[in-house]
Amino acid sequence: MIIKDSIPPTLEVNLPRYYETTSREIEITGKTEPGVELKIGRKRVDVEKDGTFSYTLTIDRDEEEVRIRSIDEAENTTQVKIQVVYIGD
Repeated sequence: MIIKDSIPPTLEVNLPRYYETTSREIEITGKTEPGVELKIGRKRVDVEKDGTFSYTLTIDRDEEEVRIRSIDEAENTTQVKIQVVYIGD
């Protein structure tokens, strides 16, 4: 009997789903499951052995939707979307 993993990985992100900032660079940190593939936008981000991650993202536009995806070996995916709004200094 073959059992297929159908449970998506956990994904916690340090930012609220709507985030206003005065900086073009934002630090995205959080935690997911060790061994998954993590992508922020199109960029693959390293996940530590304890599942934590950290990435500095530069936003180009005044309003941008950032997608953070955690993908396990069975291709199960958990996604968090954050609306980032640059409000200047």
